[in-house]
Amino acid sequence: MNIRLLLISLLSLLSILLIGCKARPEESDLVRVKEHFLQMRFQAAFRPELQSKSDLELFLLSCEQNRVRCDPLLEMLKEKDRPFYDALKGVPAAKK
Repeated sequence: MNIRLLLISLLSLLSILLIGCKARPEESDLVRVKEHFLQMRFQAAFRPELQSKSDLELFLLSCEQNRVRCDPLLEMLKEKDRPFYDALKGVPAAKK
């Protein structure tokens, strides 16, 4: 009986996790991840484990630490803040 209850609990937890993985990031997620990224970028000068990482790697790490799917967030960033997105991707700024 206890094993059955345990299996039901595990399946319920797994289904909740899978449903959560399908959620699309929102504007608040973008703001939170960007702020966290900027903090990590500043700290990279003082933290050896961050020093060798590129801006994009730091942004991906920020997504991971904030438990946000990064691909849809990058698409959102591309639409809403193109200069920031281009800087992450290493695209040189256009000359005026």
